[in-house]
Parts: sequence; C-alpha cells; structure tokens
Amino acid sequence: MTVKEDQNEQESEVVQLFEPSPDLNERKLNGTEPPVVCSHETPLKSENGLDKDVINKEDVQFNDMDRGWSWVVLFASFGSFMLIGSCMNGVGIIHATLLELHGESVGLTSWAGALHTGLASLGAPISSAVLDRYSCRAASVLAGVCYVTGFLATAFSPSIYCTIFTLGILGG
Repeated sequence: MTVKEDQNEQESEVVQLFEPSPDLNERKLNGTEPPVVCSHETPLKSENGLDKDVINKEDVQFNDMDRGWSWVVLFASFGSFMLIGSCMNGVGIIHATLLELHGESVGLTSWAGALHTGLASLGAPISSAVLDRYSCRAASVLAGVCYVTGFLATAFSPSIYCTIFTLGILGG
C-alpha cells in the first residue's frame, strides 16, 4: 500500500466517523426516534457526537425541576449570600463601632475587620477539605455555626484582642 492510498483510507475513516448513520436518519424521518429529554445528566449531542448548536424545539422535552425544596434552597442561599456580603462590605461600619466601643488605636482595631474579610475570602482550602471529607451540608452547617458564634461572641467581647479573635478569626 502506498502512502497516498493510506492517506485516502484514513480520510475515509474520518469522514465515516463524522457522518450520521443512514439508519438513524431513516428513524428520524419515520418518526420512530425517541425525543431528547433535557436534564443536567443528559447533554445534548448530535448524531455524530458533536454538541448541537441549534436545537429543534419539537425534539426536546424539558423536565420540571422547579418544585419542592428547590425554592427553599434558592431563598436560603440568597439570604446567606446577602448576609455574608453585607457583613464583608460593612466592615467600615463595624470598625467605627469598635473604635467607639473599645477606644483603642485605629491600626489595632482595623485588624478585626481585616482578618474577617481576609479569612472569609481565603477560606476556600479549608472549606474544600471539609467538603471532600464530609459533605456539602456539613460544610454549610459548620460555616454557619462559626459565623454566628463569632458575631455573637463579638457582641460580648470585653477587649479589642478578644474581638480580633472572635470577629476576625472565628467569624472570618
């Protein structure tokens, strides 16, 4: 076999891989092809295995995924992101209150808010380890308990050093 014949044979194999089978086309024309069901587990693929860019609406059936606990999860996640975001962006207000409450220097008092924001942002390796070891629910509950405990303990902290620990480290 020459090199030219070998190349032609390889090209014909490649073309055969990307052409849909005639049997599949006949089933689609006869109407015996089952409709594609869309969910998070079934990606839409064309007959040749490539992703479909254009989908015929008559060939697709969508499952109803918005029922039951999905709405509770939606509102709970919205609430948690709202609280965490407002606490991280409200560090300046907390800082002014801590300055007034403890009467310490600006530099020392700013450690509480800086640690809170920094540790909350850099906590991904710890949360990833908890997620891998246990579950998403355990990680969420642990994070919530730490956050609430840190803020409640900050409300009753007698000194700025205790506040740095409770708000900065435990709450962060």
